[in-house]
Amino acid sequence: MVVRFWNKAIKITDGGGLSKAEIAKTIKDAERCKQEEEAHIEKAMAHKALNDYAFRLRVNLNRYKIRLSLIMDMGLSVKDLEEIEYEIKETIEWLDGNPDADIDELEEKEMELDNICRRTKYKLS
Repeated sequence: MVVRFWNKAIKITDGGGLSKAEIAKTIKDAERCKQEEEAHIEKAMAHKALNDYAFRLRVNLNRYKIRLSLIMDMGLSVKDLEEIEYEIKETIEWLDGNPDADIDELEEKEMELDNICRRTKYKLS
């Protein structure tokens, strides 16, 4: 039987191999590493989601037709658009400066950005 652990193969044989305690410890360590990796993946996905949201907002806001539509049809002012642009810029800079932010921090930042958009009646389509 071969157990893989962090790119190391440990061969377990009947004679002279690992004891049951060592096998149990190796399995426990592997399960702990799996949980840490899953938490890291979840955090990375939350970071990417906020980053994608901010960039999507910025791209849509910078499109001339959308910009004109927001001003004319929705009654937004240039000041409203500048406020949204400022918050998007701040969010992107915050993301760049906080690559290790917790999921709670990322979700809070996303809500802040979303609240600015809602307050100015701008919805991302």
